[in-house]
Amino acid sequence: MEPMGRLTSLGATCSFTEADNEILVDIVMHSQGLGISGAKGPWGKFLATVDRALPESLDPSKLPWNVLASFVETWREEKDLEIIKRVREYLNFKRTADALESSEEWPNYPEEKLARRTRQHPLFSRDYNFPSYHEDWEPSDGH
Repeated sequence: MEPMGRLTSLGATCSFTEADNEILVDIVMHSQGLGISGAKGPWGKFLATVDRALPESLDPSKLPWNVLASFVETWREEKDLEIIKRVREYLNFKRTADALESSEEWPNYPEEKLARRTRQHPLFSRDYNFPSYHEDWEPSDGH
């Protein structure tokens, strides 16, 4: 499975391409909740400094990838840059898991049916599948 986009860490900066649009939308949305500010301020203030021809929306999914990338590229604090890495890893994991789930033939045991139907429920992702890029998320050693 090929990784999403071509996000590359360059010390304290990152570079993005159009292929990174999905990750950029998630990063900016997550940054809004955390109140992350770049060199030009938080997301709302940053948008006031960019091209007026853009739609008047704070919703990152309605803006071009290069605007999102410009905002994220102003981040300099290590903890903020860590969010980029965590969101990217989570989205790569989710994409791989979705591809496996849709392509693999799963055993037809009652337990597997229940697990599959639970994961397919529309509210499962929202209520039970917590993204691992959230603050304080720590991997477990399985004990």
